[in-house]
Amino acid sequence: MTQYSIGLTDGPACEAGAFIVQIIGNAHPRSQRLVICDARDGQPDLALTERKRVQPLDKSWCSSVLHAWDWQAGRRLMLEIDSHDGPPIRLPLLDEMQITPRQMEAQWNQIVPVLPFVPLPGVNSQHDHGTPVLCRAGFIYVFYRQRLWRELQVDVDEQGPCFRDIDVARYRQGEGFRTGHRIASGHALEDIWLPASWNNQRVTDLQLCFSEIQLSAPRLRRLEQDAALRQQRCQSPALYCTHDEFRHLFNNRPDGQAMLEAFSAFDAFDATNQRAAGAAHTSWLNLRQQAFPVRVAPWQRARQPGYEWQFDQPARYLCDPQARYPARCLEQARNEVEGGTPSDSPGTVESGAWAHCLERLVEPEDSASDPLWQAQAPGVDVLQRARARQLCGVLLEDPYYRLRHLQTRLLDQQRLLHLCGAQASQQAHHPSALLIQQLIVPGEIGGKKNPLQHSLDALGERGKGEINRLTAARERARIWRRLDLGQTLLSDSLQQSSVQQAVADHLSLEHFEYAAALHFVSRLFAVLATHPAQLDTLAVNGDITDAVTGVSLVSSGASAGQRFIGALATDKRHPLHPMLWPDLDQQDLSRPYPTPLVATPNLGDGHWRATELAKMEQLEAPNAEKQTQLDAILLAGLLGNGGLNSTLTVQLKAAAATLINLYENLQGAVDTAYKATQEARLVLSDTPQPFPDPLLLRLNRQGVAQLRSLMPETFGELFIIERRDFKVESHYLFGLRDLSREPERPLRHYGEFLGEHGRPIKPSPLKQGQVRNGAQLVVMPFHHPTARRISELNRHIDAVHRQDQQQHAAQQQQARAQGALQETLNRFEAQKNSTVYRALDSVPFTAAVLMLELWNVRNEFDAWDQTEREKGELRAHTSVVAAWADLVIAMEALTVRLAGSQSILASARRTLLTLPEATISWLFGQTLAKRVNRNISARLIIQSGAGLLFVGLNLYDAWYTYQWGDNAYWGYLTMASGGLASVIGGLTLGGPTFLGLGPAGWTALILILAGAGSAYLLSSTPLEDWLKRGPFGPDASHLSAHLQAPKQAFYYLVSLFADLRIAIECNPYHEADPKISFLDDDKLAYSVREANLRVRIESNLPGLLASFGHLSLKVDYRLQETRYYNDGEHIHQQSSYTQAPRRLLAHRLLPEALELYLDSPYSQTLDPTRAGSATYYTWLVRAQVSLNDGDDTWVFPAPLPRDPTPFGPQHSKPDFDKLEQPFWADQTTHKARQEP
Repeated sequence: MTQYSIGLTDGPACEAGAFIVQIIGNAHPRSQRLVICDARDGQPDLALTERKRVQPLDKSWCSSVLHAWDWQAGRRLMLEIDSHDGPPIRLPLLDEMQITPRQMEAQWNQIVPVLPFVPLPGVNSQHDHGTPVLCRAGFIYVFYRQRLWRELQVDVDEQGPCFRDIDVARYRQGEGFRTGHRIASGHALEDIWLPASWNNQRVTDLQLCFSEIQLSAPRLRRLEQDAALRQQRCQSPALYCTHDEFRHLFNNRPDGQAMLEAFSAFDAFDATNQRAAGAAHTSWLNLRQQAFPVRVAPWQRARQPGYEWQFDQPARYLCDPQARYPARCLEQARNEVEGGTPSDSPGTVESGAWAHCLERLVEPEDSASDPLWQAQAPGVDVLQRARARQLCGVLLEDPYYRLRHLQTRLLDQQRLLHLCGAQASQQAHHPSALLIQQLIVPGEIGGKKNPLQHSLDALGERGKGEINRLTAARERARIWRRLDLGQTLLSDSLQQSSVQQAVADHLSLEHFEYAAALHFVSRLFAVLATHPAQLDTLAVNGDITDAVTGVSLVSSGASAGQRFIGALATDKRHPLHPMLWPDLDQQDLSRPYPTPLVATPNLGDGHWRATELAKMEQLEAPNAEKQTQLDAILLAGLLGNGGLNSTLTVQLKAAAATLINLYENLQGAVDTAYKATQEARLVLSDTPQPFPDPLLLRLNRQGVAQLRSLMPETFGELFIIERRDFKVESHYLFGLRDLSREPERPLRHYGEFLGEHGRPIKPSPLKQGQVRNGAQLVVMPFHHPTARRISELNRHIDAVHRQDQQQHAAQQQQARAQGALQETLNRFEAQKNSTVYRALDSVPFTAAVLMLELWNVRNEFDAWDQTEREKGELRAHTSVVAAWADLVIAMEALTVRLAGSQSILASARRTLLTLPEATISWLFGQTLAKRVNRNISARLIIQSGAGLLFVGLNLYDAWYTYQWGDNAYWGYLTMASGGLASVIGGLTLGGPTFLGLGPAGWTALILILAGAGSAYLLSSTPLEDWLKRGPFGPDASHLSAHLQAPKQAFYYLVSLFADLRIAIECNPYHEADPKISFLDDDKLAYSVREANLRVRIESNLPGLLASFGHLSLKVDYRLQETRYYNDGEHIHQQSSYTQAPRRLLAHRLLPEALELYLDSPYSQTLDPTRAGSATYYTWLVRAQVSLNDGDDTWVFPAPLPRDPTPFGPQHSKPDFDKLEQPFWADQTTHKARQEP
């Protein structure tokens, strides 16, 4: 029986011949107790054990209870735990009991009852180390004196965890353990007793670890035998406790709640937070190194891992007494989503709550009230009793919790990124905003300065904000940062030795549990491999730029996860490498895979066990209800509901889908990482990538070896050969053997030369299985069942694809050229060699004026259609009338210069009437009346009328441009002033002249020239017109009503970026004397080499409208023949054009262009010194691109933004007599730019 204070005093003076053990804490239950046993037979000495003397020592930081016995030789101390299955479990503590001198505080022999804690960090910062919380359900392993001492099963309920011992000795078998499940037989314990000191010597060989799963027998044996692995896997905190040390380390220091506040709100730019985080980190390090009083830990509820993984900051929920954290997160997310003002702090909104709010907007019919984000009932502090008992805690690691939490958050953030894009795409003007965000907002595109960015100033702050809102730019940038940070945290975790050994724990399981554990790891690599830019469908440029601030989040180089995967896949010495891939040195990849006759043993190191995985190839899906491990439960559920099924696995056993998916995850991650790292390397280095790349070859061989060993019956016959060894009759070549032979398959069109009727001129090297020299091929025997199965599958897919694409193929057929090309070269030039004095007051000058007026009249007629469409019919008629009036005036001036008074038009200068002098004096006064020209002639009336028309036209143009926000209106106002000055100058008597012009004339000339120059320099570009008066412009006008409709606005904007280009050039493949080749060589088709001219029509539309549907390109061309005749005195010209269908020898359709290969007749030159004739040939080309999105048909090139003309039947055919025809591109207006 227990006796308190009998024979024990408050000091060491009177203690003699006693054995004293100090147990930290108080109120210890009898479920685990100290027992003294005989050292010879191990039997308990119950009489001596029951004669113990007990004395509690109460301290504020470290209370304890002293247990003392009279010392007897030949005794040993053991820990006894009650069991519900047989006798109590006895664990050795001390083999040789010695006399213990009584100490004032900490005794020589000390046992510390502990509770296992784990850090619970969030995902918003690399500096969040996590506040200590009690461990979740799982297993605690205690290694003592190089052997497994205790194995405890952790069960968790609403009151907290309890610990039940497994009788380790019962399951030992020789140097290892019996296979199978080990059952916990000990009674439930509130704490775990651990030795801290014996005979005044600290216990240093005690190691602990927490595991989500029960470790397999091979794994336990491995950890017992390999001290290095055990050191990596386990933690060895100092357990020795003293009141003074606890007070020194933890008094007035940040506790668990302070750690939570400092770590979760980490801000590198907040000095106050930095000081708090620094102090909290120091305390956290103290917790990690040794046992600590439970009072340091924060208030916390019982663990719920599946629920906790839904939070970015699970500790915020776990340590919230009122359980208001989920509701607060939802309210905060709702305010942000509905208010449209994202917070600048990246970690203030929970991703899950944010996604929940977006789901209600994007998918209202599918969203429902989620109990996850509702307020819950206040909880109970599960540490309440432990605090009262002054127990201690030890901080262990829970690697798989961290991996699962990061995986869950990354998947949720990927979902959140999708929802942000979906929510933005539902906005009316989203397509237009996205196009601006991608092409105008970035300061650089492709590493070069963006010349369009200055146009963004036309939008103003409101318009830029709308661009951000309609593209969710800021929200997506925040999610990018979260994804990038999450991948960094995950890759950092996988590089920690404790995490790697935890992975080995799981990969040391058996049967289906092993495959499930490996499948989970492969899924980790899948979420690690993809960069946020690859997940964001709105970031085609690989970056996001804030339209307001100009700050760009660029996807440059490989991500941290991709670099980690690349390093892991290529480093055989990495601890994880042999766990995920078989040893290449043990496989001959040039031969089929030999099925191993002996199963690969489980050595407990987690290494690849092909024979164990291959068993899955012939198994059906297991019952999920019978599984006990989390990975196995999840995988069985996926297999049961067909979540891993694919076209290949339909004919295989259900469990084989696991192996296919496992391979796809790992090899896909490696391929993605390789591509990203190689692209980053090429950016930094000018050295071309070698072919074949040795690194790529090794990775591919590694993947083939993995696939063969995973599924030997399905892919065991797979092997690698050199290209020169390939035999069509015996080898099945993956990816090339089953390509369609039908010409209507779209894949066959792109990049191939086609004849007049759209059929390939020469078989494609791809069709013949030609592969670049030096390549290695993955093949399989042609008649293998897998080869036949895949071949049949490919043919089925090909047939379905052809059927679905018949309509599109027909549209592509219409893209062939049908007409003739010719480029008009009629130019007007007038060059005079006279001096300025003679030129301004001479017959040539007057003739030049007439020529300019003729040019003006011609321009007005040419621009009639566009002027009428943009400014109205009245403006078009008025401009033509004004041009004709100017022409009449110029003709009159020229005839007078040439014929003098003999000219018929000279009669226009005769005075028709003379204004009375009295009337003029009464109107203008005596002084001004002397300046007024009272002799009114027909020429003066016409000249004044033309001047007033000029003033009116310029005033209208000033008003019109002002309505469009175009600063050119200043120029038009200036020209109107000049026109008014010219009218006044004609109605007044001239003063002294200079170069034939009086003061009013010079004033008019200067103002008109200055206005014309200003109008030209200040005119807005079409893109600026769209930005200023489009849906994001600062002001709207009735003139731009057609730019306010979402589809129309996007249509006009796309047309501005379409950049249709027509190039007429010499055929680079032309041969003067081509020879027909009957050999199977790499020569181009004869027709291609025969053609001497190439017409290339290209545009940016395939990239701009790739997701909107199929583009249809309509091309027409004419061959123009111009004959020149020299009769000895004059050269005469006669032009005509005709269709030339037989001139088309070949054409090639590329993803972004159409190339026509033509046989153009050669032009003749004309000798101007002798009589004769010559023929000159040119080509006229017209092109039109159309897109049918199901509701509307968009035709490009569209009119300019100021022109609201809709497409109609009258625009369906090209007019070869006109340039700049609406909805048609021509070879002059859309001439391709010459590359520098």
